[in-house]
Amino acid sequence: MARFTTKTPEGKPWGEPIDADLWVNQPPPGTDALQLAIGNLGVVVDPGDPLGVYMVKAEILDRVSKKKMTLEQKFTAVEAPRE
Repeated sequence: MARFTTKTPEGKPWGEPIDADLWVNQPPPGTDALQLAIGNLGVVVDPGDPLGVYMVKAEILDRVSKKKMTLEQKFTAVEAPRE
């Protein structure tokens, strides 16, 4: 099982956590792709959302061995260029 969460630059939760089944007994993903879970997390920063560094966390749990792993990735939301 994987649980995806995102935090704002202020460290507050951003959106609801997303639970997804792990990529088990599935065909391999396409070339140059990394797919840990069947589900995924899409991100859209809307006007009014804070700018700055967001943290996305994936908490992975093996339900058989009870082992856990956490992956974290940051992304930076900046002002969109004016057209």
